[in-house]
This record gives sequence, structure tokens and C-alpha cells, in this order.
Amino acid sequence: EVPGWIRVRAGQVGVTLTPEALGALAAAVGTDSERIDQELPKLASFAAGAPVSAADVRALVSGAIESDIFELTQAVVRHDHRTAILQLEALLCDGQAPQQILALLLWQMRVLLFASAMRTNQDAERMAKAIRSSPYAIQKAQAFAQRVTRPDIARAYEAIYATDLAIKTGRTDPETAMMLCILDLCGIASADPRGLVVGEPPRRRRRAGVPRVG
Repeated sequence: EVPGWIRVRAGQVGVTLTPEALGALAAAVGTDSERIDQELPKLASFAAGAPVSAADVRALVSGAIESDIFELTQAVVRHDHRTAILQLEALLCDGQAPQQILALLLWQMRVLLFASAMRTNQDAERMAKAIRSSPYAIQKAQAFAQRVTRPDIARAYEAIYATDLAIKTGRTDPETAMMLCILDLCGIASADPRGLVVGEPPRRRRRAGVPRVG
């Protein structure tokens, strides 16, 4: 287990991480032991003897925001709109740009698409290379990827595309557009962000190499 291994390494350099910080760091660096050894001293220096928090990890470790986006994606897949909105509000309060959140959410949906077709560890390695991710990210997503179908992913792509367009064209404020997007992804029928733009976004053609699911 990656968080457990990081905890051991952290103990060796004399730094304590909260459980949330361990999860955030594991999501950011995966099984890259060299990078873990680079990040832990940096976090230890910043914390100056205090336990390292998830906020510290997000501030100092490149890619740590993906941990929060992963939690947001999990809530969306569960159709847990209350948790999803809380996650979104936390990201916005931390100063994360709405369109960065959208881009990472779109990425997580793509990871889910590939993870749902994974059958072996070799599949995870092959798919990770195809989308420039890590086998750890694919395997982590597999546990709940079976809850989504290809139509679910296509619908999510359309909602995210419409939200991005609504923000760029000033149809509504970014926070409102993001709230509608997340609620729509959670299955709230009255919160369709596609209504913010004229017409629906173009449907995407299946790219070669993208596995079919469902």
C-alpha cells in the first residue's frame, strides 16, 4: 500500500503526515520512490516540526490537486451530490481555477474509462502508457470504475464541455457553472449545464485505442 510505505519513509526522515496528507501525497507521486524521497524533506522543512497537512501537500507538491479531484470524481460516480459540492467548494476556496478543475475532472473521467476495461496488472501498465498516466492511478480508479458506462462518460464529456464554454463566453459566473456541472454529473436532472449554451456540444467520435465499456 503506497500510503503505508510513504509513512515509513516519512518516519525515516523525521516528518509526520496526517492521514489526509498521506493520501494526497500518494495520489500525487504514486509509486515513484525517487520523487517521494525528494518531496518528503521539502515538506519536513516547510512544516518545521508540525504534522504535514493535506493543504501543505497541495501547496508544495506538483500534481497534489489530483487527489482532491479524485475524491470529487468518486463522489460524482456515487451520485453523492452533497459530498461532491463540498469537495468543489473546498477546491474553489483553495484558489483552484474552475477551468483547471474541469480539465482535471475530464482527465479523471478518461482514467475511469480505461480503468473499467482493466483486467490484469499488465492491462494497467499498457493503459497507463496510452494515456500518459501511472499504473497506480489506473488501479486506484478500478475499484469504482465498474459503476460507470460508456454513455455515462460521454454525458460527462458533454457536461464538462458545455460548462467550459459557458464560462469562456460569460453566460454565467464560473462558480454557478461549476455547481450546475457537478450536480448534473451526480444525476440531478434539473442542473443540466448544456442549457447555458446555444445548442448541445458536438458529440465526440471514438478514438482508436479507447476501450469500449458497458
